[in-house]
Amino acid sequence: MVRRPRHAPSLLLTSVAILATPALAANAEVVPPAPSLVDAGPVGRGRSALGMGGGAAVLLPYYFIEGRHGVGPALDLSARFETVLGLFHFPQLGVRYAPWRLGSWRMGAGLAVAYSFFGIATDNVNLTSTLYLTPELAASGPLGAGTIQLFTGVGGEIDLARWDLLDQQSVFRRDIHYDATSVRIGVTRGLGADMVGHLLLRVRVPTETLRGQAQDFYLMPFLELGASWAL
Repeated sequence: MVRRPRHAPSLLLTSVAILATPALAANAEVVPPAPSLVDAGPVGRGRSALGMGGGAAVLLPYYFIEGRHGVGPALDLSARFETVLGLFHFPQLGVRYAPWRLGSWRMGAGLAVAYSFFGIATDNVNLTSTLYLTPELAASGPLGAGTIQLFTGVGGEIDLARWDLLDQQSVFRRDIHYDATSVRIGVTRGLGADMVGHLLLRVRVPTETLRGQAQDFYLMPFLELGASWAL
């Protein structure tokens, strides 16, 4: 009579466990971090994020609402509406592409079509508006070993056309030129499992300032405080 080794069942169970471990790990659900809208990286394919907040534009209060949706592993669609005092409005639609990495830092580029308008509700509708593009290069990464992230971005404004409606007189003209440079720097921090807060400083430098021809505003600072969360 040949007896089987008593440890055979334990060896069999151990082998099954070792073989099954990679499959279980592959099927485990990985919960991604909450997306931030002040981030050079993408939100992720199929993910959506919504953010809102406010701040000060020079000395005037403003608020914003912004959304982003990932259509690819490195490509996002974005939409933002910003208003200053409820008089100056800045809607925009854009794309962001961020395929580049440098260590733990992400780098990307964005391009948005924006439309700024100033309107007053009176007996005669008065409207002054500009259609323009806003390209930007951005980078973000961890600041130290904590959960704080640093964001930097450099962009511009390229005017395409103007439309003025004053005293029932409509004037539309094509006016393509480089109008301003914009620099953004900010920090983000997780406010829980599903929310990220940010503090952002944006400085707009008109071309008149760079040429030494500025008369009113040499620099236009915007200080923004907001939060974003996954949808």
